[in-house]
Amino acid sequence: QDNKIQGVYIQQVEKNSGASAAGIKPTDILLELDGKKVKDISDVELILDEHKVGDKIKSKIWRDGNVIYSEITLSQIDKK
Repeated sequence: QDNKIQGVYIQQVEKNSGASAAGIKPTDILLELDGKKVKDISDVELILDEHKVGDKIKSKIWRDGNVIYSEITLSQIDKK
């Protein structure tokens, strides 16, 4: 059986980014963004491309065995 968490491992969070303001930390695993499951960074980029700076995007994160929901307000840094 495969009970591995599927998501995007967060290696770093840029200072002053929307992700940082939303409380996302390095080592978190991003499970969903905007209600869509994400498996790799290209999934994340596709979702970000559908939004503009200032948009609020719901996220679902796995941290230390807990699921955390937060809302990211997209910044220019998140968009790169």
